[in-house]
Amino acid sequence: HMAPSHYPTRQTLFRASLIRIWPYLKPMFGHSLTYIALAILATGIGVFFAAVNFGLMYNNIILNEPMAPLAATLLFLDPAEWVAVEALTKAQQYQVILGVLILATVSTSVGELIGHSIHYYRVWILQGINQNLRLHLMSQFQSLSLKFHADSRTGDSIYRLFQDSAMVTQILQVIMDTFMAGVRFFMGLAVVTAFSPMLGLVLLFSWLPLLWLGKRMSAPLRAGFKVARERNAALTSTIQESIEGIRTIKVNGLERERQRLFDTDSVDAFAAAHDARVRLMLFGFFVFLFGVAPLAFIELRAALFAYDGAETFLRDFLLAFGFGLWNLGGQDQARSNAKQSMAATDGLVKLWGRLQDVAIGLGRVYQILDLTPDVHNRPDARALPPPRESIRFDQVRFAYPTRAVFTDISFEARVGEITAILGPTGTGKTTLMLLLLRMLEFQGGRISLDGEDIRDYTFESVRDNIALATQENILFSKSLLENIRYARPDASDEEVRAAARVACVDEYVDRLADGYDTFLGERASKLSTGQRQRLVIARAVLKDTPVLILDEPTASLDALHELRIMNRIKDWAAQRTVFLITHRLSTVRQADRIVFLGDGVVADTGSHDELMARPTAYRDFVNAELEAVGTAAGG
Repeated sequence: HMAPSHYPTRQTLFRASLIRIWPYLKPMFGHSLTYIALAILATGIGVFFAAVNFGLMYNNIILNEPMAPLAATLLFLDPAEWVAVEALTKAQQYQVILGVLILATVSTSVGELIGHSIHYYRVWILQGINQNLRLHLMSQFQSLSLKFHADSRTGDSIYRLFQDSAMVTQILQVIMDTFMAGVRFFMGLAVVTAFSPMLGLVLLFSWLPLLWLGKRMSAPLRAGFKVARERNAALTSTIQESIEGIRTIKVNGLERERQRLFDTDSVDAFAAAHDARVRLMLFGFFVFLFGVAPLAFIELRAALFAYDGAETFLRDFLLAFGFGLWNLGGQDQARSNAKQSMAATDGLVKLWGRLQDVAIGLGRVYQILDLTPDVHNRPDARALPPPRESIRFDQVRFAYPTRAVFTDISFEARVGEITAILGPTGTGKTTLMLLLLRMLEFQGGRISLDGEDIRDYTFESVRDNIALATQENILFSKSLLENIRYARPDASDEEVRAAARVACVDEYVDRLADGYDTFLGERASKLSTGQRQRLVIARAVLKDTPVLILDEPTASLDALHELRIMNRIKDWAAQRTVFLITHRLSTVRQADRIVFLGDGVVADTGSHDELMARPTAYRDFVNAELEAVGTAAGG
């Protein structure tokens, strides 16, 4: 169902990272634009105040030069006393020091407050987008067929849902960080170019070797992250299976074997993650090396400009900040902005490295989202009304990819009757009911409800009309009452208790500490297997549907409770269609009609007495069962 090699290549990377996340980004798009605007504004204000503070410190405090007009305006000082003078007095210098401290304190405090607020806003946006994707992915998992889930490891699905889907936040962070790094780069480039166009060109062309490096390292990074995610998904599956099967593991003394398996998977996952991070670290190291040379050249040339006292390129503009000529302050400003631009450049290239991991993670998500459910509604499908007469199978054919199951299944189940589906192991009894539930799609023939093709109805409405009780006893970490009510959340307490009486749950509930409010815990371990089975039957009864499927419902019950429950179900189901899948002959005898499967067809159909009265495959099966029971009892 999935192609493991289906991961984004470099050509599909941006399609995967940008185009496909749009449906999840769209509800938060306005907020995203607001965040970007606020971040740009905050960055610009930061650069502005940094330039003003540098000018005050170097030009006015250290060099004792007149104050720049812009700085005087910001500090509410009289230009006649601070700008139109040859030099500042000692008293004025001390006043400037105080002004710098106040300006730095206020700008830093406000900047921190704004920065944290913007960061929180960003996290809120990203989590909202992640939630949109996660909901879609969970919906897709639930829409996929049982064949998909049978072929997939649960832990791998969990890892995709929680870890891989979270990469959508990473990719948006990469996009936002890329945009902001670009803003910082061009702001720094603009300042450096204002001082010297030559230094600006050096800064601009420093991109070329880094682009080559990013292209060269993409494939190795992607390969490393792909292996790391697959190994971590395998580890998650091992953990999930070990915890879910803890009872079986303990009973069979398999703790050491499971521990060894966990150790192996954990070491493999760690090694793969370490290898991926080493590749990313080496990538970052090479990015640093490639960025050192242009930065060193800019620092050296800026120092020479300052030593010569040369004019800055945009002298009239920079004069407002006090940098009409190259000096120590100008050198520091050019160097700081060059470092900012180079840091932004390095960051952008490293973001490209991170994007490889993000692309692999989202690729695993898109593997699931790109799957087409095996069962889907016809365009004109309508809601199913409650079946009032019969359910009919006509020449139904079905096959799994590796084997044929049904070649010709034909029989009728009437309202008010219990129809038992019987046959040797592997004849497809449960599969037949899954076809009725439309959890699998048959390849030929017809299933009709009151004469209408089941495919003319939406599968949601079909399932709404069918209740299912299986021997798997899937229960939840809730109270007993809530576990029964799971089938119908709007059911009243009295309706829940009525369903419990049909399934004989009321016979043991009074012995529980808190009665119906007893918390069952993980997998309802406080109850016996038979008690759990009765609870599952009660849940199916509470759903109150016109069709009930009982799949080995009494396998863990003693004969007395089995008889009692089946009698109550008969009374309850007087106007319903009941399908009964079982191997127990005592249960089969209570059915109105028996459908015996064999070799992909209906071998026999009729009541127990009718089928036992003549030579049939059913009679042979019953005699073999009775002989086996007698042999076991005699032994």
